[in-house]
Amino acid sequence: MKKIFIIPSILIACVTVFVFQSCDEDLPTNFAFDPYEFSSLDENGGTWIPNLLTSSSQIGIPAPSDSTSAEFLAEVAAVKAASASLTGDQQAAVDYWGGNGLIRWNEIARELAAKYNLAPAPNADGSYSVPDPANPSNYPNFPFAHPPYSARAFCLLGSRSV
Repeated sequence: MKKIFIIPSILIACVTVFVFQSCDEDLPTNFAFDPYEFSSLDENGGTWIPNLLTSSSQIGIPAPSDSTSAEFLAEVAAVKAASASLTGDQQAAVDYWGGNGLIRWNEIARELAAKYNLAPAPNADGSYSVPDPANPSNYPNFPFAHPPYSARAFCLLGSRSV
């Protein structure tokens, strides 16, 4: 009769130890990410003049060539030849993006949200730095991906998948 109670007791003890061992109270405060280097701040960005179209006929898209034409067949042959001579890195990129591009973009968005959703470490005087959109490469990084920023990015990605 004692053997029946020993196995559940050992199982409960192992689960309890596992649960308490998996909880880590110390949160990391300093991460080593390579900062994004901005090419320029584009100080004249607010002076751009938008090009608005009044109808779709303003964009001319030529009709595709016939699938039996020599031009089309030459293009297909060129694509086949290029795909047959891919390097290992190129084939890895095709394999990575070829399955489902939406999944890949969501993975990238999650990585960016995790990278930029780190609360800034406290300064020596106990105050906290605030992200500065005028100097996006300064710490803490901007855009700071707190939940509203991240939720909007995920909604925009999700709305494109329908």
